[in-house]
Amino acid sequence: IAQLAAKRKDVHREINRRLSLINRLAFELISRILTLSTGSNRVSVSPDDESYKWRAVLLLGAVCREWREITLATPHLWSTVNIWLGRKELWSNIANEWLQRSGALPLSITFTYAKYGEPIVDFDLIPVLRSHSIRWKSLTFKYVREGTFYRLLDNLEDTRHVETIRIYCKTGSWGKMRPFMGEPIRPKTFHWSNFSSETGIAYFKWDNLTHLVAGQIHIDDLIDILRQAIKIQHCIIEFSMRENEHQLVPIVNMSLMHLVINVWDLTDVLPFLTLPSLQILECSSPMNEDDIDVLADFIDRSQAPLQDVIYYLEVRYHTSAAILWHPRFPNVTHLKLDIICEDPTTIKINIFELLAYDRDEIEHPSLQIIKLVTYCMTPTVWSHFINMFPQILAEQTPHERLPTNSSDTDLMPFSDSPLRRRLSKACIILDHRSGIFDERDVMELHQYLRLLDIQKSGVELELIGNGGIDLLQFAKKIYGSELEARQQYQQQMTEDSL
Repeated sequence: IAQLAAKRKDVHREINRRLSLINRLAFELISRILTLSTGSNRVSVSPDDESYKWRAVLLLGAVCREWREITLATPHLWSTVNIWLGRKELWSNIANEWLQRSGALPLSITFTYAKYGEPIVDFDLIPVLRSHSIRWKSLTFKYVREGTFYRLLDNLEDTRHVETIRIYCKTGSWGKMRPFMGEPIRPKTFHWSNFSSETGIAYFKWDNLTHLVAGQIHIDDLIDILRQAIKIQHCIIEFSMRENEHQLVPIVNMSLMHLVINVWDLTDVLPFLTLPSLQILECSSPMNEDDIDVLADFIDRSQAPLQDVIYYLEVRYHTSAAILWHPRFPNVTHLKLDIICEDPTTIKINIFELLAYDRDEIEHPSLQIIKLVTYCMTPTVWSHFINMFPQILAEQTPHERLPTNSSDTDLMPFSDSPLRRRLSKACIILDHRSGIFDERDVMELHQYLRLLDIQKSGVELELIGNGGIDLLQFAKKIYGSELEARQQYQQQMTEDSL
């Protein structure tokens, strides 16, 4: 009877397998689908907390026997894990089983304290995690106390495979670290927030570093890292502060190609840096005249092959945007403005007037991309926006000869001379706090036709109204197709001339 019951079970299983469309797919394909569907796996386990059972990878394995076999045979499903630590007793055997299922794959582990740094009670967990250290590839510490960090990393036998370290901690939450035993870790990517030489930087060497993201960093530590980082290519400085008043020694870093800087005072950082290989410079710092001078001196001193200068500016007052036209302000290639002042219309008109294409002396001639975030648009603002672009021959011909089909015309700039500034992309995003679309933001008919001409000349236009509405597509619903819109425009001009 037992044999018959087992045979019956196998028959039912085979029937279910044949009826299931997804199970007809190849093993490798199902495995890939399951891997993409899991996202981040979280292990938070204790005697009275069984939430780990509801993790995606475990739920997928509970669907049927085939899927369980596939999940157990797919190490990628277990190689990225977020271990949540807290006051409750942790089951280290579950964490160990989870990591064992990842096979020999490199591990990406995030350690997170749900209670912002409460102590671990299960002391077996640290040895379990260290037993897999040979496979550590990426480690992220979120609000983990320095004691746990020290016990995890101190005196490891082999740290050659650790490529990424991310450390986030609250200000003042880490005390002075104990002396580090063993070989320092040499990460390729390093992120930290509120970290300093007294709280763990000595645990690392920087000769392999290629990407650095530093928040709340002391300038002394930043300069020291960049002095050692002979392979670094990308650096983000989100906030910095002077720790000591002693004189810093300027450095020259020959490898850094992409610098993103967002600090309160550029005079704290840039006077000590020379970057001859810099290709991309991004800045979102509020500036005064001293900052502009420091930035200009830094660019002149570096003599770098700059390809892109990207500037983000939050415009709160009428005077905020004035720095863009300072004589020493760098010639930007990407300009991103967030206008949040009380009178945004006047600000937008002033900005577009200064960027107008027909000015005798054109501003920012290397500008390629402009992005504007604001509350609303008006017909007057649309007109000034359009004036940033060169006139099109089609716009200059008699109205009865305006092209009616985009396929039978080749729009050319009005002047035969080379373009003085060729924008490749212009973006306007309306972001009113109400989030409600307002038809008054839509451009008028003649402005719609000019924008179509601009778009056909090769400029990418992204015009998004409140609620995510595409303004050009909405205008098409109002005015019809381009052919219909041009005919309607001709009719209006005829009526106006009578």
